[in-house]
Amino acid sequence: MTSRFAPAADVEVGNSPTVKMRSGHARRSKRQLGNSFPVGAAVSFAFVFLVFVLVGMLRASRHHGPIVPRTLGGDPMERVNTGQPNLFTYSIVAEFDHDATAFTQGLEVLRGQVPASTSTPGTPTFIESTGLRGQSTVREVNISTGEVLRSTRMVDQDFGEGITRLGSKLYQVTWQGPKMIAYSVEDFSDTTTMSTHLADGWGITNDGSNLIVGDSTSSLYCIDPKTTNTIKRIEVTDDGRPIRWLNELEWVDGLIYANIWQKECIAQIEPTTGNVVGWVDLSGLTDQVKMHSPGAPVDVLNGIAYDEVDGKLYVTGKLWPKLYEIQLRPLYVDSKKTNVDEMTADIRRRCIVS
Repeated sequence: MTSRFAPAADVEVGNSPTVKMRSGHARRSKRQLGNSFPVGAAVSFAFVFLVFVLVGMLRASRHHGPIVPRTLGGDPMERVNTGQPNLFTYSIVAEFDHDATAFTQGLEVLRGQVPASTSTPGTPTFIESTGLRGQSTVREVNISTGEVLRSTRMVDQDFGEGITRLGSKLYQVTWQGPKMIAYSVEDFSDTTTMSTHLADGWGITNDGSNLIVGDSTSSLYCIDPKTTNTIKRIEVTDDGRPIRWLNELEWVDGLIYANIWQKECIAQIEPTTGNVVGWVDLSGLTDQVKMHSPGAPVDVLNGIAYDEVDGKLYVTGKLWPKLYEIQLRPLYVDSKKTNVDEMTADIRRRCIVS
């Protein structure tokens, strides 16, 4: 369902290989060369050598597929070898305490609210939805300390899933036989419960106008927040292959980020086509959390929050005692592998549920 950086377990880290140029002939002295070496022959040799170098560079570019990366909030990413997803690893920028009893299902950065328990107007906080029947909540959390600033408990039969803010409302979905619950952002009151046509409720985000909801399949549904009618269905695929188990969702710079249930992976989805245009490999992060709390019931990675004001990206998981701000890095920078096709095949094996 839905410290400083340690390299991902499956990512080889090292310095870029040094290219050494070697001559195929022993160096001759000026006296040996003499002045009789034909000028025309020298020009011909230089031309042939230049053609050889250019052909080699062309072949290398075809095999290695150089990537032009960008950071969050920057210009759109482009690749020389189009048709393949961008590949990312991560660096940990900051580590924060997180309620280890929170079965995190949805995470969202909240700005513009001033709860009574906070003293700095405009300070960003988290809105978090937690699950499990009899324990599900909607809460506001201090980012720096993990302190729960305010919380409302759901009725015992509801199993809370994802949550998102749209305008002055928070919209949350529940799991089986799902319904959608709208809350007032300011005080979690004025709740409205609406039915949905979905068999399951998992992740939810929005594009600024409509809600985008997942149901564990490879489909995402654009839903009118006023009527809960489905406006459009998005089929999520990577190179034509359906991507199932889309869990917590987050809208990031015009893309939908989705946790893949039980995988240390985030899919970057283009909302118009449903194509996976990027994979984020978070290998090693769960193990790092477990080192902080040996024997604790740490569950799967789940929870993505993006602060569009300052471009910060946060991730956590169910029953995790820690929450992380991370920065994405192109995977090829850290890898000794130079073949993009091999790197892409490897990350697909680890991120796509067969």
